[in-house]
Amino acid sequence: MRKDINTLFFLFLISFLFAKLEWEKQIHRMYQLEGTNKSIERFFKNLNIPYKSDTVYVFMVPPMVAARVEIGINSFIQHLRKQSIKNDIILLAISNKRRATEKYLERRRFLADYQKIVNEEFLKFFYFSGSIFEVPFVTKFYLPKGELLSSFSLMGKIDSITVSEFIADLSKPKIKRETISLKKVKIKGEKYKPIFVKKLKLYDTEEHPLSSTFYISINPSGTYLALRDNLSYSVYIFDLQTGKMLNVLYPDSIEERMFVNVPENIYVILKKMNVLNPMYFNPQFYDDTTIFISASLPRIEIDIKGKDTNISYFNARCLIRKSIFSNKILKYLLFKQPPLDISYLIKHTDISVIPQTGLIFALFKKGWPYGGEVLDELKIPPEENPFTNEFYKEHLY
Repeated sequence: MRKDINTLFFLFLISFLFAKLEWEKQIHRMYQLEGTNKSIERFFKNLNIPYKSDTVYVFMVPPMVAARVEIGINSFIQHLRKQSIKNDIILLAISNKRRATEKYLERRRFLADYQKIVNEEFLKFFYFSGSIFEVPFVTKFYLPKGELLSSFSLMGKIDSITVSEFIADLSKPKIKRETISLKKVKIKGEKYKPIFVKKLKLYDTEEHPLSSTFYISINPSGTYLALRDNLSYSVYIFDLQTGKMLNVLYPDSIEERMFVNVPENIYVILKKMNVLNPMYFNPQFYDDTTIFISASLPRIEIDIKGKDTNISYFNARCLIRKSIFSNKILKYLLFKQPPLDISYLIKHTDISVIPQTGLIFALFKKGWPYGGEVLDELKIPPEENPFTNEFYKEHLY
């Protein structure tokens, strides 16, 4: 039975949302910069790992920047082991927020032989096609020469064939350093300093270290502050008089399972493989002690027809209301899923709510890009292509 479940799980991963991208058409690419071999060689020596061989497999991860892409890590590792790879497998969580990253690694349950937290200084040895490091990569390094042998973005298709190709790949992606630097010109002018009404240090806790945030809200009376922590995807509540953390609001087990319709044994496997990723985004105070939180909860369906089993993964986009003193849901609103044949996206992560009117405002995204797709692959109609005049003739659906 366990073998059948594992097979089912691999089929789920293979057919997951990354399957549209082929190996040679990846949007995200990674290259080693010329002249960095000695530095990379020293870096791996300083990790103090008793390496079994000269070649190591290294997963480079920007923690929770692409949380759902991280599910490919354990799948890739299992494929490597099934193909008799005995080399060391190392996971590098690349972040300058060490305490918060330690908690992240405790939660994620990666299958690598070694897990290390390294600061972002390591990234200066590489060039990324998007100019920033925003998705996990699996890489292969030859330690005696500090050389990158191959790299593969986990946004790509992950199956036994892909992994076999990666194992055999010795393309050594390398790129020259930029030799032209922009001339810096000082512009004289009046300097403006920010005017602070009040400076306040926020005190986190050992259990809930603060990493960084994009979303902040203050209650009407100005006594409490809510922010979303980017590594835990939880909402931290602070007292604005003392700066102390009062509470943490997070998607609990009830929310995680709210829209997951699979048998318990499959649920346990999905949980262990980091497939279930409930996330909180933008907090907004409703009144002094209750708060709205935009959330993305996992919605998983299973369809069994004869011997064929299919598992589908979607985002359940919600607006959740909670007291700042309790993690219990007071009320929630589930946004309707747009039809699959409609080419628009309502970005629920940045919604604004006006409680007095019941109005909700959200960013409306029309046409390409839908996610990580390459435009040439889509063959989309001109009214959905922003590079055509037809796209701009119709502004709304």
